[in-house]
Amino acid sequence: MKISKEDRDNLIACSLGDGYLYKKGQLEIYHSLKQRDLVEYKYSLLKKYVSYKNLHTKERKNGKPLYGFRTKSNKFTRCLRKIIYKGTSKKHVTEKILNRLSLKHLGLLWMDDGSRYVHKDKETGKIKSITYEFSTCCSEKDADIYISWIYNLTGVTFRKVLRKGKYYSLRLSTKEGKVFSKKLYPYVLESFHYKIDT
Repeated sequence: MKISKEDRDNLIACSLGDGYLYKKGQLEIYHSLKQRDLVEYKYSLLKKYVSYKNLHTKERKNGKPLYGFRTKSNKFTRCLRKIIYKGTSKKHVTEKILNRLSLKHLGLLWMDDGSRYVHKDKETGKIKSITYEFSTCCSEKDADIYISWIYNLTGVTFRKVLRKGKYYSLRLSTKEGKVFSKKLYPYVLESFHYKIDT
């Protein structure tokens, strides 16, 4: 089956987010039942590559249910696995891969790994600031690649935050976060609007 550019880009975005790409090239995507809308959205993008028609549930080790699907293997996903994982268990990015992706794909990644934190005054309850964080959990080199890519799409510059002395996440302040939210709004599902300003 020939894979279109649009489908390749969707596969890349879903693999970089919460999806897991197996060595043989199957992409597995599962979320909690609370994120059912996101699973169904991703399924709508990739359903032609799924070997069974229906989404299904499975249990975590703690007994909590997960909802999702797994794609079939193909030449592109097998190649993508080698690029993203580089023979390790941790994901990596390249400029070439990210520069293929659009705001729609950034929206997908934000729904997976983005957060919005509201900081309020303890006495008055008024909002003091809002922090936006992209949990990339990556190397400093990869963080710089993400920052450049997001800037090119939105005009907003994230800053790097070192976590546990091992990996980097990205963060925005209140003012830039509002600009970022406005750019991303059309590509974020309504049930995930809590992750952006609306």
